Amino acid sequence: LDTIQGKKTGILAMLDDECRLGARGNDKNWADRLYKQFIPNKNQVESENTRFSATAIEKGKSMFTVRHFAGPVKYTATTSFLEKNKDEIPVTAQNLFDSADSWLIKDIYEVQKQESQEHSSSDKAGKPAKSKTVGQQFKQQLIQLMEKVESTEPHYIRCLKPNDAAKANLMT
Repeated sequence: LDTIQGKKTGILAMLDDECRLGARGNDKNWADRLYKQFIPNKNQVESENTRFSATAIEKGKSMFTVRHFAGPVKYTATTSFLEKNKDEIPVTAQNLFDSADSWLIKDIYEVQKQESQEHSSSDKAGKPAKSKTVGQQFKQQLIQLMEKVESTEPHYIRCLKPNDAAKANLMT
C-alpha cells in the first residue's frame, strides 16, 4: 500500500502533485518522478520492496509495472493519467447538460454539480478548496476500508479437502 498511497512518495501522491503543477505538469514528468523515487540507480529495474519495476526500454516508453496482490500490472504513463485524475467535466459537456431538453439529464447533472460544490466549497482558511482528484477519492475509500477491516474480529474455519476416492485416512 505504501508504494501506491504513501504520503509524499506514493504513486498517487506524486500524481496529485503533478496535477497541481497545472500546465507544467504532464504524464512523462510524472513517470520520470516515479522512476527517480522507486528505481533511482541507473541499472536498477525493480524497487527495493519489489512492488514497482521498469526496464530501460519501458522507461523510454514511459511504462512501469506495479506488482499488486493479484499479480503484476503494466501501466503506460502517457495515457492521460493526469487528465483522468482531475476528473473534471469538459466545458462543452457542461454546456450540453445545462441546455439539455431531458429533465432526467438536467436532474442528474444538478445532483452532480451540488456534490461537486460540497466537496470544493472552502477549506479551513476560507479559501476555495479544489475538488478531490480520483487519486484522493481512492485513498480516502481505501483508508475507510482498512479502518473497517481493522475494527473487525475475524474468525477462521479450518476446512479439509475431501479425497476423490472417498476413502478414510487418505489425504491428497
